[in-house]
Amino acid sequence: MPEQLARLVNLGLRLFALAAKLLLMLYMARFVSPADFGEYGLVAGTVAILMTAAGIRLDYVTARELVRDTAFECARKMRDQLWFYALNYVLLGIVLALAGLSGISPAGYHSLIFIYVLTILESCSALMFTNMISLGRPIIANLLLLMRSGLWVIPLVAIAVGDTAFQTANAIFVAWILGATASIAFALWAWRSLPWRALRGVAVDWDWIRQSVRSCMLIWVSTVAATAGTLVDRFVVAADLNLDLVGVLTFYASFASALYALIESAVFYTYPRLIELHRENDKVAFDLESRRLFRAAGLQGAIIAFLIAVVVPVIGHVLRRPLLVEEAPTLWLLLFGTWIRINAKTLYLMLFATHRDRAIWLGDLLYLVPALGGNMILVPVCGLPGIGYSAIIASTFLLAWRGWHLRPNAATEIWMNRVA
Repeated sequence: MPEQLARLVNLGLRLFALAAKLLLMLYMARFVSPADFGEYGLVAGTVAILMTAAGIRLDYVTARELVRDTAFECARKMRDQLWFYALNYVLLGIVLALAGLSGISPAGYHSLIFIYVLTILESCSALMFTNMISLGRPIIANLLLLMRSGLWVIPLVAIAVGDTAFQTANAIFVAWILGATASIAFALWAWRSLPWRALRGVAVDWDWIRQSVRSCMLIWVSTVAATAGTLVDRFVVAADLNLDLVGVLTFYASFASALYALIESAVFYTYPRLIELHRENDKVAFDLESRRLFRAAGLQGAIIAFLIAVVVPVIGHVLRRPLLVEEAPTLWLLLFGTWIRINAKTLYLMLFATHRDRAIWLGDLLYLVPALGGNMILVPVCGLPGIGYSAIIASTFLLAWRGWHLRPNAATEIWMNRVA
């Protein structure tokens, strides 16, 4: 498929997912109680953090190794990767069970079960998404993402609008589980041509797993910190304000997240090319591709952010949800912070492709300081808009940090000490 057509297809799939997410938010704003909306936000935020923690970011290593690897090696590494993730899921189950039995967790037993199941499915599906991108199949990858993040919304809304029994957070969680399960099944079907049978009798390479885990341990810690930094706001709002405003923030944050994810798949799916250019030591082509990504991500992100900023308050007015209109400045601040983070993502990919892992993990770890600190300080002072101010401050820090490590003298060092 021509590259331009592939980009349009990927963009179309992401727009479909964005539309489905919009439909879910509209449905929840209209039919679901504010308390259930807030519960959904807290569960979704917890799942996002735990799915990042599961697997200790082994995908960070395989994302580079799968590029241009043999079919047998790809199958072997993905199989071994799944074995390691499975062990992580068992450990997570034990931890959550102990948290529930001891009363440490504020969530009820049914919420903990949903969190556990969704964490496994989302983590596994996200892993398959990353592997699919590295294998050069971005369209299939975006189909997986569409299944787990949006396609299930359509039948849920169609049923729930006519039946109040389905207008609950629990019904949304069940539909989400079905969608994530379908995405995993589709990924396994898409990989049916890989030489899985040749792996019979081939032992799991635990030495490779141990070595890979050691090399990405700090990346894992920093990724969990960065993820927590982008999601901790709803927990701060729940503690300092109220659950209704958690629902408002969840509504706004879903669009900010959709914006980020849309650009990630429509523009950043070409990151394996940066890895190849670095391996070939083609600095000129590497710089050209990096600038193209930066321009495309910045421009497309700005256009879509503007459209969201205009449309979402109008939706709140139409649905007669005054909070969604009154708190619109928070949405605008969040979108601006997300746009900054999109630009920082381009710099992340450049660091990733050139093996500047220390700059990545340390920056992500430090990102938690302005993200968490900003929320804790600004929310009590500014109310809900404090979330937006904090997002801008934290994202600007991330952009500046990564830009500093890609300044000309650092770039020269990269190419002089290039890792083959």
